[in-house]
Amino acid sequence: MLGLSQESRSRSGEERQLERVVAGNRASHSGATRCTIRRMTRIATVALVLVGTLVVRAEDIQVMSAGAVEAGLVLVAEQFKQRSGHNLAIQFGTGPQLTARLQTGAVADVLIAPSAVMDTAHSRGRIDPMTRARVGGVGVGIVVRQAAAPLDVGSPDALRRALISASAVVFNRASTGQHIEGLIMQLGIADIVSAKAVRVDTGEAVVARIASGNGVEVGFGAMTEIRMLEHTGVRLLAPLPALLQNVTTYEIAALQSSRSKAAAVAFVQFVTGPEGQRSLRAAGIEPVP
Repeated sequence: MLGLSQESRSRSGEERQLERVVAGNRASHSGATRCTIRRMTRIATVALVLVGTLVVRAEDIQVMSAGAVEAGLVLVAEQFKQRSGHNLAIQFGTGPQLTARLQTGAVADVLIAPSAVMDTAHSRGRIDPMTRARVGGVGVGIVVRQAAAPLDVGSPDALRRALISASAVVFNRASTGQHIEGLIMQLGIADIVSAKAVRVDTGEAVVARIASGNGVEVGFGAMTEIRMLEHTGVRLLAPLPALLQNVTTYEIAALQSSRSKAAAVAFVQFVTGPEGQRSLRAAGIEPVP
């Protein structure tokens, strides 16, 4: 009996020791669980703070852009705002107007301009060359009043005859107008057309002049601008004949003076990315090699 009692006491001691080990493991597991919960709570808190920071840091991006890409750029800007939270203010102008603004020290974050204007800005150190990229190309179109009689402009000879018979020929002082000026000389009718040529500052002004005119008036402008303004009483008669066509390439870059450089670069990437390019194509801005 004594031997059995000692064995019983021994087992009882082992059982108590096992219970202490199990209890310790449970306590350790419970402590680890509480630690994990606290860690996850801290991570969630940090994530919320970061999200709040992103919202707070939504920035205002100032864009100087050629008017020929306005039809597509307005939509792209709205898409970018929805994706990023950044606000965009866009100031449109002709190539010469954009050059003049850069020369006078205009402050902006992004420039969209014809390649020639971008070359000048690059040579003067105004743009970040690492962000420079092509946006697309826009051809020249012929614009007449909505109610104008049919006019054959399908070949160089037909266009020559149409310009000779027109009561006025309207074009701007931007890149489109410079091409038309050379085209008129190429067709050998500079002396005839110069007497009835009407030069205005912008493509929008060309459309306004045609819409308010009378007689057989013919205007020239970026096809995108003409389509965008057809509701004003004009219509796109046709593109220039293929042999006379000129497609102006437009480029984009962040400016060195940008006060919101990261946001500006993000916008450049969006414009040249798949979604931005789809919207520009839908507005008639064509891909260029």
